[in-house]
Amino acid sequence: TYTVGKIADDALNGNKKVTSVTIGKNIVEIGKNAFKNCTKLKKVTVKSTGITTIGEAAFSGDKVLTSVDLSKSEVTSIGKNAFSGCAKLKTIKINGNKLEKVGKNAFKNVKKNATITILAKDKSTYNKVVKLIKKSGAKNVKYKFKKK
Repeated sequence: TYTVGKIADDALNGNKKVTSVTIGKNIVEIGKNAFKNCTKLKKVTVKSTGITTIGEAAFSGDKVLTSVDLSKSEVTSIGKNAFSGCAKLKTIKINGNKLEKVGKNAFKNVKKNATITILAKDKSTYNKVVKLIKKSGAKNVKYKFKKK
């Protein structure tokens, strides 16, 4: 028995059949291009509380993906183009308490009026995360604060 700690770079890149993914409890990193262009991927369930890194273009081009909940993990870094081109991505939940870096265009072209809920210990941390996400291309989205 082996414990899997990372989803490899290009793991399911371009997969045309996968419709949902459950990220196990031991995962700490999602590699670059891991789920890129999975044209039928609609749902991502995250069981891990330890994810710290979302790789470059990890979910880029997943045109039918509607929601991602990273609120249980303490993500520190979201790579450039991570969710770029996810045109139907309307619900995003992020634990912002440890988030330090959001790459260029990470949230570019997500669904207009998408809701990004940021769990943060205080309003100052929330504002810092909103600034990082806005800078990463999240335009025409709504932000919500939730204390954690």
